[in-house]
Amino acid sequence: MMEKNKKHRITFTSEEINVLAHLTRHFSDYVCGDNRPDHGLGILSQDREEMKKFKWDEERTGFLNAFFSSMGKLNRFSRKIR
Repeated sequence: MMEKNKKHRITFTSEEINVLAHLTRHFSDYVCGDNRPDHGLGILSQDREEMKKFKWDEERTGFLNAFFSSMGKLNRFSRKIR
């Protein structure tokens, strides 16, 4: 039987940690009702608009690379521990 709250380790780069912290910080603001344009969904919307400027197949910013890399690590690990 698997322990419910067993601790695990995932290795992230510094850039991946910064991206995940940015996203979770502003998502938490949004969930808690912070509707200021420079917090929460306002910042995440600005991030999304900036990302739309890039051609997905040709160029990615460090932010996007770190985002996709870190999310891949989390999703693979999530499936592994189930």
